[in-house]
Amino acid sequence: MEVESHLQQFSRFLYTRVRGLSAKEFMLSTMAQSKTTTPYTEQYNLAIEQQLPGAMDFRIGYVGQRTIHQNNHGGPGNTEPDINYAPPGTTVEQARRPYQPFSSITMAFDPIYHTTGNSLQVGLHKRYSHGFMVNAEYQWIRVLGVENHQDPTKIGDSYGPISSITPQTIEISYSYELPFGQSKLILGRASGLTRKIISGWQLGGLTSFQTGQPFSVTYTAPGSQTYGASGRADRVIGVPLYPAAKTRGEWFNPAAFKAPAPYVFGNSGYDMLRGPNYQNWDMNLEKDTKIGERYRLQLRGETFNVFNHPNFSVPSAAITNPASFAVISSVVNENRTVEFAAKFNF
Repeated sequence: MEVESHLQQFSRFLYTRVRGLSAKEFMLSTMAQSKTTTPYTEQYNLAIEQQLPGAMDFRIGYVGQRTIHQNNHGGPGNTEPDINYAPPGTTVEQARRPYQPFSSITMAFDPIYHTTGNSLQVGLHKRYSHGFMVNAEYQWIRVLGVENHQDPTKIGDSYGPISSITPQTIEISYSYELPFGQSKLILGRASGLTRKIISGWQLGGLTSFQTGQPFSVTYTAPGSQTYGASGRADRVIGVPLYPAAKTRGEWFNPAAFKAPAPYVFGNSGYDMLRGPNYQNWDMNLEKDTKIGERYRLQLRGETFNVFNHPNFSVPSAAITNPASFAVISSVVNENRTVEFAAKFNF
């Protein structure tokens, strides 16, 4: 690379000026910028929609996307390569770096990251009629690519599922006008104060279901020189990844992983495991009351996480912490929360 050629010349010049100093006494940390390469994204999709009886419609579609030449500033990558990298070894790292007296030389804007995504999307919608409305959306998505690496000389060693991408999701929103009061199925002839109390109620909500987030099993031994992202553990061949019954105390099988040999990167896959599923129910109940011809009072109550259901985070996956290894110890959602509001229109 052109930048490496110039750097080598400069390092020789600099080294002649400071050769009387040891590596511990004099080190320079700097950064280089890769040749500018324009990142780009390709997107393609196809959808079929069908009108159904009962004010309903059905849609099924495919969405694809590729990101090319993404860099580590704004792209999916989150690790900067080190072009002055010294592979893990038994001697002092600085003494083995190729360009002296520099320490790390991070390569900014390096277009080495890429992703490929494919998604199936299904939607079922019922337009508002007879006091009822529902929208249901399902998505299956798989996004693979490179967003990280252990060894900067083997950028593809962390090819796998992209972090924070949930493979399957279902989102359902709904609204239902309760059948009580004037002109309704129940107590439709009520009048006076009774009609004011039982009329105008509406129930709505949003329900979400998601499969688990991907994660890796990591290993960082004291004094080891794993590069950039935490080093991954070794996979024990033939041992199942998960126990017969997953629990918060043992979400995956600890026996399926082991520490790699000294100064060697682990061979387990990037983001090869999945955390717990997620579900959430948010609901609201509101009442509209007309007061004369000009005024309207709205009372509203909202509950988030109605059933106070805990959604657990991914387990601790650091093999160097045996006490918490494979254990889930936290949640990712809030406890049930209730809010009330009132609005007067005039």
